[in-house]
Amino acid sequence: MWFKRNFEYEVEDVFSLINGGVVVVGHVRSGTMHTGDRAVLLKGNGIRLALKTRIGQMETRGAGQIVPLKKVFKGEPAGVLLEGLKKEQVDIGDRIVSSNK
Repeated sequence: MWFKRNFEYEVEDVFSLINGGVVVVGHVRSGTMHTGDRAVLLKGNGIRLALKTRIGQMETRGAGQIVPLKKVFKGEPAGVLLEGLKKEQVDIGDRIVSSNK
């Protein structure tokens, strides 16, 4: 059965990886985000950029340990690897929203 998955994730901090990748920390504002979902970057000023990404590895902290996640629900915090983006392209206050294209 096919169904549409929609989510909106708010970026609260941005980190670069040694290999040039980017990890964001924030929380899901609506919907459920899954590893592998396609997404686009929505700037804090509301401009939707043609910057596409895919949700990579996700994790959270629990009981003093890092816990890997396959999905994150509304209201939950998570660190997320954004595939194909660089730190310079993402700012605090930006949103990552689902894209079905």
